[in-house]
Amino acid sequence: MGELILIRHGQTEWSLSGQHAGRTDVPLTAAGEAAARALAPRLASRRPGEELQQVAARVDAVLGRVRTLLRAGEGDVAVVAHGHLTRVLTVRWLGLDAAESRMFGHPHPGSLSFLAEEDGQPYISAWNVP
Repeated sequence: MGELILIRHGQTEWSLSGQHAGRTDVPLTAAGEAAARALAPRLASRRPGEELQQVAARVDAVLGRVRTLLRAGEGDVAVVAHGHLTRVLTVRWLGLDAAESRMFGHPHPGSLSFLAEEDGQPYISAWNVP
């Protein structure tokens, strides 16, 4: 069985001062860049994880169950997901290729997005609502 590898980004001016960057793209310091480069040899021999199409297949399975529940008329279904997965869920809901997820900006943390169907047509009823 493989391992889950957690990688923390290298040092930034904000991480040095204890500030939280959130979605802000703060550049690495020289020390942060050196630390990132030092990780490369340690990761080079690792097997790659899931390909995008494998993620899409998992998402499709989840959406199949979700659609079954929604069509049964039992109420709404809530899914908690990271921003990247939310974007893949959205494009697959719309019937698009998973690679098209780049069309959507990352949802903000703590936001809501709503996917629906009308007359059999999937659509986004709201995106990234605080």
